[in-house]
Amino acid sequence: MGVMRNLLLALALLVAGAVTCSAQIVGINYGQLPKYATPPTCATGLAGFQYFDTDDNTAKLCDGTSYVTTSTGITVGTLNAIPKFTATDLADSSITDSGTVVDLTVADIAFANNSAITSDTIASWTFTTPTANTSILNFITTLPITGVGQTTNFVSITPTNADHTGGTVNAFNIGAITGDAEATENGLYINSGYDSGINLTAIAASNTIAPIFLADAARLKWNGQAVLQVSTGAGNNVSLVDASGNILWAVGQSTIPGGTRIGTAVAVVGAAQALSPTGEVFHVSAGAAADVATIVDPVATLAARITIICNDANLTFTNADAGGANTIDLVASFVCSANDTLELVYDATNDRWLETGRSVN
Repeated sequence: MGVMRNLLLALALLVAGAVTCSAQIVGINYGQLPKYATPPTCATGLAGFQYFDTDDNTAKLCDGTSYVTTSTGITVGTLNAIPKFTATDLADSSITDSGTVVDLTVADIAFANNSAITSDTIASWTFTTPTANTSILNFITTLPITGVGQTTNFVSITPTNADHTGGTVNAFNIGAITGDAEATENGLYINSGYDSGINLTAIAASNTIAPIFLADAARLKWNGQAVLQVSTGAGNNVSLVDASGNILWAVGQSTIPGGTRIGTAVAVVGAAQALSPTGEVFHVSAGAAADVATIVDPVATLAARITIICNDANLTFTNADAGGANTIDLVASFVCSANDTLELVYDATNDRWLETGRSVN
C-alpha cells in the first residue's frame, strides 16, 4: 500500500508540473511593445520609449520631443534611387543607380576634395571599350539666349595660378596615341557653324605670348594641304610647304621685290607631264624631249600667277584651247629655249591656266 501511495503521489506531482509549465509558456510576453491607439506623452525624460501604434501598425520611438516611425512604416523611397539621410528619416536623393546607368538629375553638381591631393590624379574616369561610332563622353545642352555684353561658356576652366619654380602647366593635355593608317586621328576637331574655330584675341594681345606654339617639324594645314611648317634648320625656321612637304618659301630664302616667291628648279621627264610649281618664279629643265600638258592648281601650290624660266630647249608647253582641268590655254604651244620665259595666271572659274605673256630670250 505504501508503494502504491508513493507512485500515485509522484504521478500527481508530474501532472501538476506539466500544467504549471504550460501555463508559464502560454503567458510568456515575448518582449512585446505596449500597444496604444493614441500616442502617450513624449518628452525629454521619455526619450527611447517605444510603443506599437495600433492605428497604422507601426512601431514608434520617442526621440525626446515627438514620436518617429522605427519599423514597417519607414520611408524606403523610389526603386533604384540612392537615399539621403534626414534627421529623422530616409528620403530620395536626385541620384539613381539602376545597376546599368547612374543618373545625376540635379540642379547643381559640385565635386570637392576634402584634403590635400597626394596622388598623380585628382579624379579619374575609366571607361570600358565602347561601341564604335559613338561619343564616349557627351555633354548635351540647349544654350541660353545670350544678350549684349554677356558671355556664356559651355565649359569653363578657371585655374588659380601659383608662383611656380619650373615645370610645365597645361590647361588641357591630350595624350599621345599610336597612329593608324586607316583612320584620321584629330587631337581637336571643331565642326561648322562657329564664327571662329579658335579665338586667340585675348592671348594674342600680348606680344610676349605665343598664341600658337608648334614643335619642330610641325605643320598647319589648309583644305587638307600643308601650308606652314616649323623646323629648327638654319634659315628655314618658318616655311610655306606644299602637300608633299616641298618648301615653297622660307624665312631667309631669296625673294624679288614685291615679295614674289622664288621656287626651286623643276625637272620634267616624259610626255604629257603635270607640272607642280615650286614658287611664283621657278626654273624648268628637261634632259631629253618632254612636254607639259597640265599645271597643278594653286590650291596645292599657293601660286595663282607664275613665271616659268626655261633652262634648255628640250621642253614644250602644250596648248589646250578646248580647256580641261589644269590645262594651259596658250596663244600657241610654247617651245622652250634657254632663258625663255612663260607667264601664266590661274582661271579658277574654268579650272585652267591662261597665258599672260612670253619672252624668247
